[in-house]
Amino acid sequence: MILKGNEQVFYSICSGYNYYVKTNQTFVPSWDRVAGEKENRDHEVIKHVQSDEEYYITQVPPLVSKRMNVKEWVNYIRNQPKSSNYIWPIDIIVRGYDKNDTALHSLVFPKRTLANLKINNLIDYLDSDEYKKLPDNKRDVLIKSFLDAWNNFFSLGYAYHEYNRNSLFINVDNYEVFSDFSFSLQHISGLNDKKEFLSINLLPEYNDPYFYYRHGNQKNITNAFVSELDLASDYFCLAVFLFKMIVGILPYEGKHVSSFPRHTKEDIQQWQQAYIEYPIFIFDERDEENRLTQATINDQYRKRWESLPQHLRNMFHNVFQQANALRSADKLFFYSPSEWKFALSGIKADEVLVYREYY
Repeated sequence: MILKGNEQVFYSICSGYNYYVKTNQTFVPSWDRVAGEKENRDHEVIKHVQSDEEYYITQVPPLVSKRMNVKEWVNYIRNQPKSSNYIWPIDIIVRGYDKNDTALHSLVFPKRTLANLKINNLIDYLDSDEYKKLPDNKRDVLIKSFLDAWNNFFSLGYAYHEYNRNSLFINVDNYEVFSDFSFSLQHISGLNDKKEFLSINLLPEYNDPYFYYRHGNQKNITNAFVSELDLASDYFCLAVFLFKMIVGILPYEGKHVSSFPRHTKEDIQQWQQAYIEYPIFIFDERDEENRLTQATINDQYRKRWESLPQHLRNMFHNVFQQANALRSADKLFFYSPSEWKFALSGIKADEVLVYREYY
């Protein structure tokens, strides 16, 4: 950032041709209003000098900025997924320097508004009465949109790593899903290619249990910290969302957490801690430790599970087995979005159940 007269000028890192000036305006994206934890934070608006188009900027978190490989982030900006499914930056600028002369970066986003759409965060929507009453044909539209979006994303060689209430959304008018940009994003060259990343507000019940077990018992499991994940972790998250969409419950939401209330923030954290301590599949055919109770309220989940084709049950069982979730077996199963699509359509109908022992 430099000063020209009374104007603050920001130069693009992606292109020497692009530069912007600061305006006195602010902008609150529609999805920020949905994501309560962001507290509807205003974003500064800048104007592209050559075109007069306006954009908003989001500060790169200090931990990310200090570690960021600028060349890699420029590649992220130039290789974008479908704009209908992802909020994605179009540029990166240096807005200044800290006292240690470290560059402070901001990402530049188009002023896209979804104000006329009915937007919910996806995780809360899956818990809502509205979703529970949703006809199967509309559930199918949601599931297809979800799989298509992530298939496009993963096909670019990206891993997302930030599945939470602040980042995943649904347009309830057409059941299309879309995601906010993730500062935990990284380029992955293979299924088990692990890289360090910054985790921000991960939800244990929707993320990889192996991640939490390798960090021991987190006292505050929603704090940001640097760790490692791989594409298999994202595939595990994908399976959790599918299971929730299809069956209506989380894969480990059995009797071990049935007595925990979820009224306050402290209650929720205790429930989450208990949830990740027992990654035992609720429909495990050999281990009854975390089975659903026989209460009438759970009949609907059992009926949905039992109505699934055997190959789909085998796939869920393979992913959610404790030995697989904690990666203590020689043979591991993590299915891609396209594999789930084929399975749901009946094309991939030969997947068998493979039992593995957890040690």
